[in-house]
Amino acid sequence: MQKIKTSLLNLFDRLERISDTFGGNTVVLLAISLVLAAGMLVLNDRLIINTREKTDALSSLDGLLVETWQVRARLAVAESAQRGYLLTRSDEYFRPYDEATTQISMHLHTMDALLTKTSLAEYAELQTTMNEIASSISKKSAEMSVCIDLAKKRQFDKALAVVRLDTGMKESRNIESLSKRFEQQVAQIRIELVDNRNAARRITRWCVMACPLIFVTLVVMVIRRLLREL
Repeated sequence: MQKIKTSLLNLFDRLERISDTFGGNTVVLLAISLVLAAGMLVLNDRLIINTREKTDALSSLDGLLVETWQVRARLAVAESAQRGYLLTRSDEYFRPYDEATTQISMHLHTMDALLTKTSLAEYAELQTTMNEIASSISKKSAEMSVCIDLAKKRQFDKALAVVRLDTGMKESRNIESLSKRFEQQVAQIRIELVDNRNAARRITRWCVMACPLIFVTLVVMVIRRLLREL
């Protein structure tokens, strides 16, 4: 304990000599203390905001992945209902088809809302891929809609002719390819965001520990100088 006390006193003496070398005085030390305290508070606030922004961006990315998986699942349901109706000609397939297509529109709207959030606005490649996915889904939905409308009119030959064009199959493969690219982009951006957030947290932690230590050190130096002057 005595060694620690002696070491601290020696440290303060050394700091005071350094301060004297640069012409320091009590007022200057007090001013430095206040400036450092204010600077640390501003820096901590900025780092906390940065960490919150990165966390929000990560949450949005996770939401995008979930919505992408939901869209692909609903597309599979709609396509299955379309084929089931053409094979069985049972009106029972209309309800799952209509529900799936409605849910697809809802998921696409949610994905667009997530992409336009401020936290993800800087990632143009995500928006580009999303636009391509939405376009491909629109083409796929149009093909299924035409087929179902023809089938409802009992024009089954024309409906089957639309299916045989393989337009829907091509769009399904395109959607799958684009979705994989989208997931890879999200994964890469997620790694970057996690690294940046962890770095900001480490700096925040160091600032939180360093701020009081620096401030207390300067205050002790001011008190020692005042006592010495008295």
